[in-house]
Amino acid sequence: MMTTDPVSIHSEKQPDMPELKPILISLFQQLGLFAQATNLINDQTFQDIDTSQLAGLLKKHHIGFSVYKLHQQAIAQRPPHR
Repeated sequence: MMTTDPVSIHSEKQPDMPELKPILISLFQQLGLFAQATNLINDQTFQDIDTSQLAGLLKKHHIGFSVYKLHQQAIAQRPPHR
């Protein structure tokens, strides 16, 4: 039986995963939260943001969100992205 070290899983950078920090900074700027975006840019504690940190920061700034699981059929019916 093989065991996996949870620390090594989170420390490895996956190439197909988007960087969440720039996405969050852009979201803050689009919402007019410029001070929060600037603080996040300058904060060295958050070099890489994972999904749980992202959810925590959104909650901290009272930004509600929902996550829906899409069915394969719904994805197949979407027009191609251009």
